[in-house]
Amino acid sequence: MSANSRYTGGWSSIGRFLTRVEIAASVLALAVAFLAGSWAFTSRPQAEPKSLAPAWHSLGPGVDAYTWEIEVVGTDLYAGGNFSSAGGIAGTQHVARWDGANWGALAGGLNAAVHGITPYGTDVYFAGGFTDAGGNTDADYVARWDGTAWHEVCPGLTAYAYAVAVTDTAVYVGGTFADAGGVPTADHFARWNGSDWHSLGAAFDYDVNDITIIGADVFVGGAFTYAGGVGGTNRIARWDGSAWNALDWGLNGDVYVLEAAGTDLYVGGDFTDAGGLADADYVARWDGTNWHAVGAGLQRFVAAIAVSGTDLYVGGDFTNAGGNPDCDRIVRWGGMNWQPVGTGVNGEVYGAVVHGADLYICGRFTDAGGVSGPDYLARWGELTPVASSTWGSIKSGYR
Repeated sequence: MSANSRYTGGWSSIGRFLTRVEIAASVLALAVAFLAGSWAFTSRPQAEPKSLAPAWHSLGPGVDAYTWEIEVVGTDLYAGGNFSSAGGIAGTQHVARWDGANWGALAGGLNAAVHGITPYGTDVYFAGGFTDAGGNTDADYVARWDGTAWHEVCPGLTAYAYAVAVTDTAVYVGGTFADAGGVPTADHFARWNGSDWHSLGAAFDYDVNDITIIGADVFVGGAFTYAGGVGGTNRIARWDGSAWNALDWGLNGDVYVLEAAGTDLYVGGDFTDAGGLADADYVARWDGTNWHAVGAGLQRFVAAIAVSGTDLYVGGDFTNAGGNPDCDRIVRWGGMNWQPVGTGVNGEVYGAVVHGADLYICGRFTDAGGVSGPDYLARWGELTPVASSTWGSIKSGYR
């Protein structure tokens, strides 16, 4: 009987059997086809993979007017500015909290704009033009939020506070005010020790826009041309605990933002010369002894600086950075050259902070990278924010 036969009442041929080699080849071909999804009766539509490329995103419904400052406490982002509503939530006038998914109110908000936000421990300090914090009418120009309620900090200010810095023993405030607490030399900058106002040397001659503390030193920047009566303190100065010190001869234009990176100090503003360094256009670095340019500089003012590892993010009103015409108002410096962040934004950037792999910015823009949803606040990153237990540093200071 032939091996290649079938029984139909009698045996007949059905051709030849496949060899073992042919059978193995057929099984392999079927397996490959299955894995490739080429079988029509087993395949199903595959979802398009989501791009992991970073892009600009809104923070929910956002806010309804420009934002001067953003800061972080724990996992929450705090925003302050000229807006009257965040996410349509009642009680979010001028200040609000973003928890990563929703906007929340801070006990009724404030009655005027916020310009400075500084966390200290579990508290958050706010500086601005307000004279009422959540119904507390004694909270004039500076207020403290403890997570539940508003508190008066330092009575006796008479006008705008732009910046606030805090230590265990003092609250430092800068702004437009004069004679803080009736102290005749406490103009534009003063220290509150918990019970009284104090001037640090002679009065400043003009506004202080930002304050940063590095170790035991207090750095201030603004529009002044002398600090405490010390010459050479043009728009920037250092308080060492007993006296004011010049940083070389200072800057030739206003300082809007100060940001510490280790022992270095990055400075942004509306200047084109730092200590005689003519290439230091709008952003510069002070190493404790000398000024340094950051790349080829920018072509308009800088109001926001954020440091993340070896990266420096800079925001302002420029549309060109180091000769790169694609750098619209927000850029990254990695140590060699300026790089655009997407296609930038369509208005001024006043604040920036890095959280994990994400960059958050605030300002006066209504379009980020061609996306019209991010009004005044935006996030640069993947579709879902990358989780992180720590936030990068932030500073904003344009007034």
